[in-house]
Amino acid sequence: MTGSVVVGYTATDAGADAAALGARLARSIGATLHLVIVLPTEGTRSAAVPPERAYEDVIRKQARSWLQDAVVRLPQELVRSGHVRFSESFAEGLIAAGEEFDASVIVIGTAGGGLFGRHRLGSVASELLHSSPIPVALAPSGLAQQDDHVLPRVTVAVGTRPGAEGVLDQAVALAGAAEVSLRLVSLVPFDV
Repeated sequence: MTGSVVVGYTATDAGADAAALGARLARSIGATLHLVIVLPTEGTRSAAVPPERAYEDVIRKQARSWLQDAVVRLPQELVRSGHVRFSESFAEGLIAAGEEFDASVIVIGTAGGGLFGRHRLGSVASELLHSSPIPVALAPSGLAQQDDHVLPRVTVAVGTRPGAEGVLDQAVALAGAAEVSLRLVSLVPFDV
C-alpha cells in the first residue's frame, strides 16, 4: 500500500481522535501523515459575518496555530505536516487534499454526541462517504484517549454501490500492510 494519510483535522475531541487514528494508520503502513484544516473560501461563509480582511487573517492564523500544536503532539517518529486549505465545502477540500498528497485514505472524526468507541456520522462524513474517490476512515469517539498506538484491525463496510470493490481492495491492502485482521461489515437500512 502506498500513498499518504490525510486527516481532516479540527481542534476538537473528534479532531484529536482523527489525528490519533491517522497516526496509527501512518505508522502501520509507513506513510506520511498530513493534518488538513479546511476553511471556507471567501464568499461562502454566512452572510451574517462581514467580509473583512482582518477577520480572514485571524481565522487563518488560528488554524495554523491549531495545526502546529497538533503536529507537535503526534508521534515524533512519523513524517508529518499540517496544511490549511480553502474550499466551498469541507468534504471537497479534504478530497482535493487527498488527491494533492496521493492519499491512500482520508481520516475524519465522528460527529459530536457519539458514544465512546462508536461512530456517529455528521454532514462531512456523510458527504465524504458518498462522494470521495479515496477511501474514508472514521475514527471512533475517544480513540485519542487510548494508550494503544497500534492498529488492532481494519473494518470495512461492503456493499454493491459503485466504488465498493475499490474500497474493499484498499482495505485488504491496508490490513495486509499493517499485518492485522480484516472485518467486513454490511450496512442495512433499518426502517422504524
